[in-house]
Amino acid sequence: MPMELMDSQVMIIDKSSVLPPYFRFREEYLVVKKYHLATCQIEKVMTTIRDGIFCYLTDSKNFTMHNRTISKEYWKNRMSSNISLKIIFCCVFMFICCMQYMEVSVRYQRDRSRFQLSLGNSTVLPPFIRFREDFLVNPDYHLATCQIEKVMTTVREGIFRYLTDPRNFSIYNRTISKEHWKNRFCSGMDYVRTNMTAVLNDIGEEPVLFAVVREPIERFLSGFLDKCIFENDYDGDTSDICYGCVDDIHCFVDELYRRLQERKKENKREYYHSRHFAPQTWYCDFQNYLANYTIVKYAKGKKGNARLAEQFDSIFKRAYVPDTLREVIRNELLKGSTSHSTHSSEESRRLKEAFFSDPSLVRKVVQIYFYDFIVFHFPFPQLPQ
Repeated sequence: MPMELMDSQVMIIDKSSVLPPYFRFREEYLVVKKYHLATCQIEKVMTTIRDGIFCYLTDSKNFTMHNRTISKEYWKNRMSSNISLKIIFCCVFMFICCMQYMEVSVRYQRDRSRFQLSLGNSTVLPPFIRFREDFLVNPDYHLATCQIEKVMTTVREGIFRYLTDPRNFSIYNRTISKEHWKNRFCSGMDYVRTNMTAVLNDIGEEPVLFAVVREPIERFLSGFLDKCIFENDYDGDTSDICYGCVDDIHCFVDELYRRLQERKKENKREYYHSRHFAPQTWYCDFQNYLANYTIVKYAKGKKGNARLAEQFDSIFKRAYVPDTLREVIRNELLKGSTSHSTHSSEESRRLKEAFFSDPSLVRKVVQIYFYDFIVFHFPFPQLPQ
Protein backbone atom coordinates (compact mmCIF):
# COMPACT_ATOMS: atom_id res chain seq x y z
CA MET A 1 0.00 0.00 0.00
CA PRO A 2 1.46 3.39 -0.90
CA MET A 3 2.83 5.47 1.96
CA GLU A 4 0.52 8.38 1.23
CA LEU A 5 -2.51 6.14 1.73
CA MET A 6 -1.18 4.85 5.04
CA ASP A 7 -0.84 8.41 6.34
CA SER A 8 -4.43 9.36 5.61
CA GLN A 9 -6.23 6.22 6.70
CA VAL A 10 -7.66 4.99 9.95
CA MET A 11 -7.10 1.40 11.10
CA ILE A 12 -10.32 -0.45 10.43
CA ILE A 13 -9.67 -3.77 12.17
CA ASP A 14 -8.84 -4.59 15.75
CA LYS A 15 -5.46 -2.97 16.43
CA SER A 16 -4.67 -5.48 19.15
CA SER A 17 -4.12 -8.25 16.61
CA VAL A 18 -1.85 -6.51 14.11
CA LEU A 19 1.55 -4.88 14.66
CA PRO A 20 1.71 -1.45 13.03
CA PRO A 21 4.29 -0.82 10.27
CA TYR A 22 6.95 1.88 9.87
CA PHE A 23 8.42 2.11 13.38
CA ARG A 24 11.88 3.68 13.28
CA PHE A 25 13.39 0.78 15.19
CA ARG A 26 16.88 0.36 13.73
CA GLU A 27 18.85 1.78 10.80
CA GLU A 28 22.16 0.32 9.66
CA TYR A 29 23.72 1.08 6.28
CA LEU A 30 26.83 0.08 4.37
CA VAL A 31 28.23 2.75 2.05
CA VAL A 32 30.92 3.08 -0.62
CA LYS A 33 31.28 6.77 -1.43
CA LYS A 34 33.29 6.36 -4.62
CA TYR A 35 30.46 4.39 -6.24
CA HIS A 36 27.64 6.45 -4.67
CA LEU A 37 26.37 3.11 -3.39
CA ALA A 38 24.59 2.12 -0.18
CA THR A 39 22.56 -0.75 1.18
CA CYS A 40 20.39 -1.01 4.28
CA GLN A 41 21.05 -4.02 6.51
CA ILE A 42 18.10 -5.96 7.88
CA GLU A 43 19.05 -8.68 10.34
CA LYS A 44 18.91 -12.26 9.01
CA VAL A 45 18.76 -11.05 5.39
CA MET A 46 22.22 -11.55 3.77
CA THR A 47 23.91 -9.14 6.19
CA THR A 48 27.21 -11.08 6.34
CA ILE A 49 27.45 -11.46 2.56
CA ARG A 50 26.84 -7.76 2.04
CA ASP A 51 29.44 -6.96 4.71
CA GLY A 52 31.93 -8.91 2.61
CA ILE A 53 30.87 -7.25 -0.64
CA PHE A 54 31.16 -3.72 0.73
CA CYS A 55 34.45 -4.52 2.44
CA TYR A 56 35.80 -5.73 -0.91
CA LEU A 57 34.50 -2.66 -2.72
CA THR A 58 36.04 -0.39 -0.08
CA ASP A 59 39.57 -1.84 -0.35
CA SER A 60 39.65 -4.55 -3.00
CA LYS A 61 43.47 -4.62 -3.20
CA ASN A 62 44.05 -5.40 0.49
CA PHE A 63 41.01 -7.65 0.60
CA THR A 64 42.59 -9.82 -2.10
CA MET A 65 46.14 -9.59 -0.70
CA HIS A 66 44.94 -11.02 2.61
CA ASN A 67 43.27 -13.92 0.80
CA ARG A 68 39.80 -12.89 1.92
CA THR A 69 36.72 -14.18 0.09
CA ILE A 70 33.29 -12.63 0.22
CA SER A 71 31.48 -15.93 0.78
CA LYS A 72 33.71 -16.79 3.77
CA GLU A 73 33.53 -13.49 5.61
CA TYR A 74 32.16 -13.82 9.12
CA TRP A 75 31.32 -11.29 11.81
CA LYS A 76 33.96 -12.74 14.17
CA ASN A 77 36.82 -12.34 11.70
CA ARG A 78 35.73 -9.61 9.32
CA MET A 79 38.53 -7.77 7.61
CA SER A 80 37.09 -4.33 8.26
CA SER A 81 37.08 -4.77 12.01
CA ASN A 82 36.57 -1.09 12.68
CA ILE A 83 33.42 -1.22 10.58
CA SER A 84 34.35 2.12 9.09
CA LEU A 85 32.15 1.38 6.11
CA LYS A 86 29.09 1.24 8.34
CA ILE A 87 26.93 4.15 9.28
CA ILE A 88 24.78 3.13 12.21
CA PHE A 89 21.84 5.35 13.10
CA CYS A 90 20.00 3.38 15.75
CA CYS A 91 16.47 3.53 14.44
CA VAL A 92 14.62 1.56 11.53
CA PHE A 93 11.05 0.55 10.75
CA MET A 94 9.59 -2.89 11.39
CA PHE A 95 10.33 -4.13 7.89
CA ILE A 96 8.63 -7.52 8.13
CA CYS A 97 5.25 -6.07 9.03
CA CYS A 98 5.63 -3.43 6.35
CA MET A 99 6.38 -6.09 3.75
CA GLN A 100 3.36 -8.12 4.77
CA TYR A 101 1.08 -5.26 3.81
CA MET A 102 2.92 -3.87 0.78
CA GLU A 103 4.17 -7.03 -0.89
CA VAL A 104 1.65 -9.73 0.02
CA SER A 105 0.21 -10.31 -3.44
CA VAL A 106 3.58 -9.99 -5.17
CA ARG A 107 5.13 -12.60 -2.89
CA TYR A 108 2.17 -14.87 -3.47
CA GLN A 109 2.57 -14.68 -7.24
CA ARG A 110 6.32 -15.33 -7.04
CA ASP A 111 6.21 -18.18 -4.55
CA ARG A 112 2.88 -19.44 -3.25
CA SER A 113 4.59 -21.80 -0.79
CA ARG A 114 5.88 -18.80 1.17
CA PHE A 115 2.63 -16.86 1.17
CA GLN A 116 1.34 -16.46 4.69
CA LEU A 117 0.03 -13.36 6.39
CA SER A 118 -0.67 -14.07 10.02
CA LEU A 119 -2.95 -11.68 11.83
CA GLY A 120 -2.97 -13.53 15.12
CA ASN A 121 -6.49 -13.63 16.49
CA SER A 122 -7.78 -11.25 13.86
CA THR A 123 -11.31 -11.72 12.64
CA VAL A 124 -10.66 -11.05 8.96
CA LEU A 125 -11.69 -13.82 6.59
CA PRO A 126 -8.80 -15.71 4.95
CA PRO A 127 -7.98 -15.39 1.24
CA PHE A 128 -7.89 -18.01 -1.52
CA ILE A 129 -10.70 -20.32 -0.44
CA ARG A 130 -11.84 -22.38 -3.45
CA PHE A 131 -15.46 -21.29 -3.15
CA ARG A 132 -16.65 -20.87 -6.74
CA GLU A 133 -15.14 -21.28 -10.20
CA ASP A 134 -17.16 -20.15 -13.20
CA PHE A 135 -15.40 -19.58 -16.53
CA LEU A 136 -16.42 -18.49 -20.01
CA VAL A 137 -14.26 -19.96 -22.78
CA ASN A 138 -13.70 -19.49 -26.48
CA PRO A 139 -11.35 -22.18 -27.82
CA ASP A 140 -11.07 -20.50 -31.25
CA TYR A 141 -9.16 -17.63 -29.67
CA HIS A 142 -7.59 -19.57 -26.76
CA LEU A 143 -9.50 -17.10 -24.60
CA ALA A 144 -11.16 -17.44 -21.21
CA THR A 145 -12.47 -15.21 -18.45
CA CYS A 146 -13.42 -16.03 -14.88
CA GLN A 147 -16.75 -14.72 -13.66
CA ILE A 148 -16.94 -13.05 -10.25
CA GLU A 149 -20.49 -12.21 -9.22
CA LYS A 150 -21.41 -8.50 -9.37
CA VAL A 151 -18.40 -7.66 -11.55
CA MET A 152 -19.47 -7.28 -15.20
CA THR A 153 -20.71 -10.86 -15.46
CA THR A 154 -23.69 -9.96 -17.67
CA VAL A 155 -21.57 -7.92 -20.08
CA ARG A 156 -18.94 -10.62 -20.38
CA GLU A 157 -21.59 -13.25 -21.02
CA GLY A 158 -22.81 -11.05 -23.86
CA ILE A 159 -19.26 -10.70 -25.20
CA PHE A 160 -18.60 -14.43 -25.17
CA ARG A 161 -21.98 -15.18 -26.72
CA TYR A 162 -21.10 -12.76 -29.49
CA LEU A 163 -17.65 -14.30 -29.99
CA THR A 164 -19.16 -17.80 -30.01
CA ASP A 165 -21.60 -17.03 -32.85
CA PRO A 166 -21.26 -13.42 -34.09
CA ARG A 167 -23.31 -13.99 -37.24
CA ASN A 168 -26.47 -15.27 -35.54
CA PHE A 169 -25.99 -12.90 -32.62
CA SER A 170 -26.26 -10.02 -35.10
CA ILE A 171 -29.04 -11.59 -37.21
CA TYR A 172 -31.26 -11.80 -34.13
CA ASN A 173 -30.55 -8.14 -33.32
CA ARG A 174 -28.82 -8.92 -30.05
CA THR A 175 -26.54 -6.35 -28.45
CA ILE A 176 -23.89 -7.03 -25.83
CA SER A 177 -24.91 -4.12 -23.61
CA LYS A 178 -28.56 -5.26 -23.49
CA GLU A 179 -28.06 -8.95 -22.78
CA HIS A 180 -29.70 -10.22 -19.59
CA TRP A 181 -29.66 -13.54 -17.77
CA LYS A 182 -33.43 -13.89 -18.28
CA ASN A 183 -33.21 -13.71 -22.08
CA ARG A 184 -29.67 -14.79 -22.92
CA PHE A 185 -28.98 -15.68 -26.54
CA CYS A 186 -26.94 -18.85 -25.95
CA SER A 187 -29.27 -20.66 -23.56
CA GLY A 188 -27.26 -23.86 -23.86
CA MET A 189 -24.27 -22.16 -22.17
CA ASP A 190 -21.84 -24.51 -23.94
CA TYR A 191 -19.04 -21.98 -23.42
CA VAL A 192 -19.17 -22.26 -19.60
CA ARG A 193 -16.67 -24.31 -17.58
CA THR A 194 -16.48 -24.86 -13.84
CA ASN A 195 -12.83 -25.65 -13.20
CA MET A 196 -9.46 -24.55 -14.50
CA THR A 197 -8.49 -28.01 -15.75
CA ALA A 198 -11.43 -28.00 -18.16
CA VAL A 199 -10.61 -24.44 -19.21
CA LEU A 200 -7.00 -25.22 -20.06
CA ASN A 201 -8.01 -28.39 -21.88
CA ASP A 202 -10.36 -26.32 -24.05
CA ILE A 203 -8.26 -23.27 -24.83
CA GLY A 204 -4.95 -25.10 -25.21
CA GLU A 205 -1.45 -23.68 -25.21
CA GLU A 206 -0.68 -19.99 -24.76
CA PRO A 207 -4.09 -19.18 -23.24
CA VAL A 208 -5.29 -15.63 -22.73
CA LEU A 209 -6.94 -15.64 -19.31
CA PHE A 210 -8.44 -12.61 -17.60
CA ALA A 211 -10.64 -11.65 -14.67
CA VAL A 212 -12.36 -8.41 -13.70
CA VAL A 213 -12.30 -7.27 -10.08
CA ARG A 214 -14.14 -4.45 -8.37
CA GLU A 215 -13.57 -2.18 -5.37
CA PRO A 216 -14.86 -4.46 -2.57
CA ILE A 217 -17.29 -2.11 -0.82
CA GLU A 218 -18.70 -0.83 -4.10
CA ARG A 219 -19.29 -4.45 -5.13
CA PHE A 220 -20.94 -5.26 -1.79
CA LEU A 221 -23.29 -2.27 -1.92
CA SER A 222 -24.23 -3.00 -5.53
CA GLY A 223 -25.00 -6.59 -4.56
CA PHE A 224 -27.03 -5.59 -1.52
CA LEU A 225 -29.10 -3.14 -3.54
CA ASP A 226 -29.70 -5.69 -6.29
CA LYS A 227 -30.32 -8.82 -4.23
CA CYS A 228 -31.74 -7.52 -0.95
CA ILE A 229 -33.77 -4.49 -2.07
CA PHE A 230 -34.66 -4.72 -5.75
CA GLU A 231 -34.95 -8.49 -6.11
CA ASN A 232 -38.06 -8.89 -4.00
CA ASP A 233 -40.22 -11.01 -6.28
CA TYR A 234 -38.32 -14.29 -6.12
CA ASP A 235 -41.02 -16.98 -6.29
CA GLY A 236 -43.41 -14.38 -4.89
CA ASP A 237 -41.97 -14.85 -1.39
CA THR A 238 -39.68 -12.28 0.23
CA SER A 239 -39.23 -14.00 3.60
CA ASP A 240 -35.97 -15.72 2.65
CA ILE A 241 -34.37 -12.82 0.79
CA CYS A 242 -30.80 -12.24 1.95
CA TYR A 243 -30.88 -15.02 4.56
CA GLY A 244 -34.22 -13.71 5.83
CA CYS A 245 -32.78 -10.30 6.65
CA VAL A 246 -34.44 -8.79 3.53
CA ASP A 247 -33.29 -5.13 3.46
CA ASP A 248 -31.79 -4.99 6.99
CA ILE A 249 -28.14 -4.40 6.14
CA HIS A 250 -26.82 -4.95 9.69
CA CYS A 251 -28.62 -8.27 9.94
CA PHE A 252 -27.37 -9.29 6.51
CA VAL A 253 -23.72 -8.37 7.11
CA ASP A 254 -23.66 -10.31 10.39
CA GLU A 255 -25.26 -13.34 8.78
CA LEU A 256 -23.04 -13.16 5.69
CA TYR A 257 -19.92 -12.95 7.83
CA ARG A 258 -21.01 -15.92 9.95
CA ARG A 259 -21.83 -18.09 6.94
CA LEU A 260 -18.62 -17.29 5.09
CA GLN A 261 -16.58 -17.86 8.22
CA GLU A 262 -18.19 -21.25 8.92
CA ARG A 263 -18.50 -22.28 5.25
CA LYS A 264 -21.12 -24.89 5.99
CA LYS A 265 -23.13 -26.54 3.25
CA GLU A 266 -26.05 -24.34 2.19
CA ASN A 267 -29.26 -24.95 0.33
CA LYS A 268 -29.70 -23.55 -3.18
CA ARG A 269 -31.30 -20.29 -2.04
CA GLU A 270 -28.71 -19.63 0.67
CA TYR A 271 -25.84 -20.35 -1.71
CA TYR A 272 -27.41 -18.01 -4.26
CA HIS A 273 -26.78 -15.14 -1.86
CA SER A 274 -23.40 -16.31 -0.61
CA ARG A 275 -21.99 -16.59 -4.12
CA HIS A 276 -22.96 -12.99 -4.90
CA PHE A 277 -21.10 -11.68 -1.84
CA ALA A 278 -18.14 -13.99 -1.21
CA PRO A 279 -14.69 -12.35 -1.31
CA GLN A 280 -13.26 -12.02 -4.80
CA THR A 281 -10.13 -13.94 -3.78
CA TRP A 282 -12.42 -16.95 -3.27
CA TYR A 283 -13.24 -17.17 -6.97
CA CYS A 284 -11.36 -18.26 -10.09
CA ASP A 285 -8.97 -20.68 -8.38
CA PHE A 286 -6.80 -17.68 -7.58
CA GLN A 287 -5.14 -19.89 -4.99
CA ASN A 288 -3.29 -21.71 -7.78
CA TYR A 289 -3.52 -19.46 -10.84
CA LEU A 290 -3.44 -15.83 -9.70
CA ALA A 291 -0.18 -15.17 -11.55
CA ASN A 292 -1.69 -16.51 -14.80
CA TYR A 293 -4.46 -13.91 -14.94
CA THR A 294 -4.57 -10.50 -16.48
CA ILE A 295 -6.48 -8.54 -13.83
CA VAL A 296 -8.78 -5.76 -15.02
CA LYS A 297 -10.23 -3.32 -12.49
CA TYR A 298 -13.86 -2.36 -13.00
CA ALA A 299 -14.47 1.36 -13.31
CA LYS A 300 -17.59 3.52 -13.67
CA GLY A 301 -18.52 6.60 -15.64
CA LYS A 302 -17.48 7.78 -19.07
CA LYS A 303 -13.76 7.65 -18.29
CA GLY A 304 -14.16 4.28 -16.61
CA ASN A 305 -15.97 2.87 -19.64
CA ALA A 306 -13.22 4.13 -21.93
CA ARG A 307 -10.53 2.58 -19.73
CA LEU A 308 -12.35 -0.76 -19.62
CA ALA A 309 -12.89 -0.72 -23.38
CA GLU A 310 -9.18 -0.10 -23.89
CA GLN A 311 -8.12 -2.90 -21.55
CA PHE A 312 -10.58 -5.40 -23.02
CA ASP A 313 -9.45 -4.51 -26.53
CA SER A 314 -5.83 -5.08 -25.56
CA ILE A 315 -6.71 -8.52 -24.18
CA PHE A 316 -8.72 -9.51 -27.25
CA LYS A 317 -5.94 -8.27 -29.51
CA ARG A 318 -3.53 -10.61 -27.73
CA ALA A 319 -6.01 -13.41 -28.42
CA TYR A 320 -6.07 -12.48 -32.13
CA VAL A 321 -9.77 -11.63 -32.14
CA PRO A 322 -10.45 -9.99 -35.55
CA ASP A 323 -10.54 -6.21 -35.71
CA THR A 324 -14.19 -6.16 -36.83
CA LEU A 325 -15.35 -8.14 -33.78
CA ARG A 326 -13.17 -6.12 -31.43
CA GLU A 327 -14.65 -2.90 -32.75
CA VAL A 328 -18.19 -4.10 -32.00
CA ILE A 329 -17.18 -5.12 -28.47
CA ARG A 330 -15.36 -1.85 -27.88
CA ASN A 331 -18.37 0.22 -28.95
CA GLU A 332 -20.67 -1.77 -26.69
CA LEU A 333 -18.36 -1.32 -23.71
CA LEU A 334 -18.27 2.42 -24.32
CA LYS A 335 -22.06 2.50 -23.90
CA GLY A 336 -21.63 1.66 -20.25
CA SER A 337 -24.02 -0.06 -17.87
CA THR A 338 -26.39 -2.84 -18.79
CA SER A 339 -30.03 -2.84 -17.74
CA HIS A 340 -28.95 -5.15 -14.93
CA SER A 341 -26.62 -2.56 -13.42
CA THR A 342 -27.60 -0.72 -10.24
CA HIS A 343 -24.83 1.79 -9.61
CA SER A 344 -26.49 4.86 -11.15
CA SER A 345 -29.70 4.73 -9.12
CA GLU A 346 -30.76 7.22 -6.47
CA GLU A 347 -31.17 4.31 -4.08
CA SER A 348 -27.49 3.50 -4.56
CA ARG A 349 -26.47 7.00 -3.50
CA ARG A 350 -28.61 6.89 -0.36
CA LEU A 351 -27.39 3.42 0.56
CA LYS A 352 -23.76 4.49 0.19
CA GLU A 353 -24.25 7.53 2.41
CA ALA A 354 -25.97 5.48 5.10
CA PHE A 355 -23.31 2.78 4.94
CA PHE A 356 -20.32 5.09 5.37
CA SER A 357 -22.02 6.96 8.20
CA ASP A 358 -21.80 3.77 10.28
CA PRO A 359 -18.10 3.00 11.07
CA SER A 360 -18.89 -0.30 12.81
CA LEU A 361 -20.70 -1.52 9.71
CA VAL A 362 -17.80 -0.49 7.48
CA ARG A 363 -15.34 -2.33 9.73
CA LYS A 364 -17.42 -5.50 9.60
CA VAL A 365 -17.56 -5.43 5.81
CA VAL A 366 -13.80 -4.82 5.61
CA GLN A 367 -13.29 -7.88 7.81
CA ILE A 368 -15.05 -9.87 5.09
CA TYR A 369 -13.14 -8.37 2.17
CA PHE A 370 -9.81 -7.52 3.82
CA TYR A 371 -7.72 -9.58 1.41
CA ASP A 372 -9.58 -8.29 -1.63
CA PHE A 373 -8.15 -4.88 -0.72
CA ILE A 374 -4.67 -6.34 -0.21
CA VAL A 375 -4.35 -8.74 -3.14
CA PHE A 376 -5.94 -6.51 -5.77
CA HIS A 377 -4.40 -3.26 -4.47
CA PHE A 378 -7.53 -1.33 -3.57
CA PRO A 379 -7.13 1.43 -0.95
CA PHE A 380 -8.91 0.85 2.34
CA PRO A 381 -11.83 3.17 3.10
CA GLN A 382 -11.21 6.15 5.32
CA LEU A 383 -13.17 6.51 8.52
CA PRO A 384 -13.64 9.62 10.64
CA GLN A 385 -11.27 9.95 13.58
